[in-house]
Amino acid sequence: MIKGWIGIDGHVFDVVIIGGGLTGLTAAVFLAQGGKRVAVLEKGKGFGGRAVTKEMAGSYFNLGPHAFYKKGVAARVLRELGIKLEGGSPSTKGAIYVEEQKFQLPGTMMDLFRTKLLTWKEKREFVSLLMNIQRMNPQNFYNQTIQQWVETRLKSKRNQELFYAFCRLASYINAPTIANAGVILRQLKTSLNGAVYVDGGWQTIIDQLKEKAEKLGVVLLNNCKVEQVDMHEEVKVISLTKVGGQKKIGAGWVLFTAAPKEILRLVKDIQHTHLGNMLSNSIPVKAACLDVALSRLTEPQQHFALDFENSLYYSNHSQAAKLAVNPKHQVVHVMKYLTPGGNPQPDQVKTQLAAFLEKNQPGWEVNLVAQRYIPHLIVTGRRG
Repeated sequence: MIKGWIGIDGHVFDVVIIGGGLTGLTAAVFLAQGGKRVAVLEKGKGFGGRAVTKEMAGSYFNLGPHAFYKKGVAARVLRELGIKLEGGSPSTKGAIYVEEQKFQLPGTMMDLFRTKLLTWKEKREFVSLLMNIQRMNPQNFYNQTIQQWVETRLKSKRNQELFYAFCRLASYINAPTIANAGVILRQLKTSLNGAVYVDGGWQTIIDQLKEKAEKLGVVLLNNCKVEQVDMHEEVKVISLTKVGGQKKIGAGWVLFTAAPKEILRLVKDIQHTHLGNMLSNSIPVKAACLDVALSRLTEPQQHFALDFENSLYYSNHSQAAKLAVNPKHQVVHVMKYLTPGGNPQPDQVKTQLAAFLEKNQPGWEVNLVAQRYIPHLIVTGRRG
């Protein structure tokens, strides 16, 4: 151990990971499997970050609607680690609202031809686009926005709006004028293979990762406030505050999974680097979420819906996953995709979300078991 630095149990670590969420814990397990000495520092009381699940009145609430794409990178990586993703796939059937009119959601090719949302000419145009997306390489479009990409391929304004709705669904990003086309198309292409809602919520994934990390000797420290990271030495120095006072930990490498603004705060002189400039210009992706548990559905067949003009989402996750002690109870998520730079009033957005829930489950408040409202959920710290 290098003189002057305090390790845990007398050790300086090969890697210190700042942030004990899904990404941090996954990285810790991989590194520990490779023989590295790893510590994970988490500022909160518990581990999980945005993947935590809260139990309320016997129902399990993720932080807003969560899903793993069946053929996505995250699902593949977790399965490689032996993490079980038990749950079910949501139905592709649903509704879409345009100018207060309700139409059948074109979630499959068959539904696309059946819906009255589009004319026959628009349907042919949209089918052609979907077939092209399956064949294309998203990396070829990193040099343009998704709006630029869409406007050169779809003439119908309604098709454009429908496509943006699917883009929001796949990426959570509601910013077609600035979102990268390659990133959005990659997410959309992945989403077309289906998703999984996890039984018991994402906390089950976090618990499995924690158990694996601890068995591999990873040191997990919660309630740690990192004050500064000095990256200029061969051994990086992490200064932190924990119960009992301030400490320093030495590490060969530091892995950040924290938000961009946190990295800018922690790393000395990073503002003057290319990475610092990129982090400074990062725009977080945000959503407003109303999560409810209902004793029953007033419309038992209405499990999913989107709204064109208001960027709204509704989904009954209990239709696919076990999310309540009482099997009759239903956990439903309603969400608004927020635009970057917008400043919506939380009370007004909550009213809008409640009204959209009322559209899909009339009289839902009579059956309310529990609810939670998150007006400004950060989905990711940096948009595509």
